Amino acid sequence: MGEEQAKTIAKILFGHKANKRDLDDWDLTLTCDHTLRRTQHRDHQRYSTSVVHCPTCGKRRGVVDAAHVGPTENPDGEVQQERLAAKLRSAEAKLKRQRKAAVKTEQQIADIAERLGDNPRHSGVGGR
Repeated sequence: MGEEQAKTIAKILFGHKANKRDLDDWDLTLTCDHTLRRTQHRDHQRYSTSVVHCPTCGKRRGVVDAAHVGPTENPDGEVQQERLAAKLRSAEAKLKRQRKAAVKTEQQIADIAERLGDNPRHSGVGGR
């Protein structure tokens, strides 16, 4: 293939801009607990990528949750309300995960303390 043909093909493939009316926004929660907004074509029923670059961490992270926000361009302003609702859902989900982790850690601490209490050689902190 000649250089001119390659340029023509690249222009066709990369020159197409999707109409914003055909795009939906998605709020992605990543394994690092950061959230970011991504856009993709409305034809997709769910967000189609499982790993993305986190601009906050500077690393590739897995997508834990993808919340559909709605149309990228909405002249009636309904999208802003949905975005706020999605942000609230994301924050509530993050808090729920953090609470679960805290309960699990508290249980581990209690289990370890109980095992230490059963062993007379390790009663108290640093004592024998």
